[in-house]
Amino acid sequence: MASKSAMEGTSDPEYLLPERAKEVRRLTDQDTVIVSSMDNKRVLAPFDMSKPGLRILDSATADVFKAVCTYDNIAQSMVGWLREEGLEDVQEERCEIVLGPRCKDPVVAQTSIDITLQAWGALLEVAKNLNAELEESVTENLISRLEKELTQEGGSYYILFAYGRKP
Repeated sequence: MASKSAMEGTSDPEYLLPERAKEVRRLTDQDTVIVSSMDNKRVLAPFDMSKPGLRILDSATADVFKAVCTYDNIAQSMVGWLREEGLEDVQEERCEIVLGPRCKDPVVAQTSIDITLQAWGALLEVAKNLNAELEESVTENLISRLEKELTQEGGSYYILFAYGRKP
């Protein structure tokens, strides 16, 4: 769950997307969609979650606004980095995240469409604010075209997970 300051949209000069609180809500909803696609498994690494004193790095939640990625292939590099840091039993899993009618649950299906449209709307706004050069043929009616496709056909994307354990 996002922190109180994140949900309230506390000012952050490094945060580029408009309406931060709305974006945190979208990310929280996205978590619901992702977990649903993963058969309600929140953690893939095989360990006993009831063990006291666990410290888990979760680097992809709505609370983590300061994470900045400078590598295009960060997901592909993660396994190597974990091994370089001395972790053992390093594993990699690829999960398909389904959208729209491809979701098992109709509520999650609609949520997946809503958050995808909101994300693309925010990205287009940021691109506009940064004066990015985008072809009008690409951006014209993009959101309505995307909504139609997601509603009728659905869609999907993949997330690559990497994990390991300390020796």
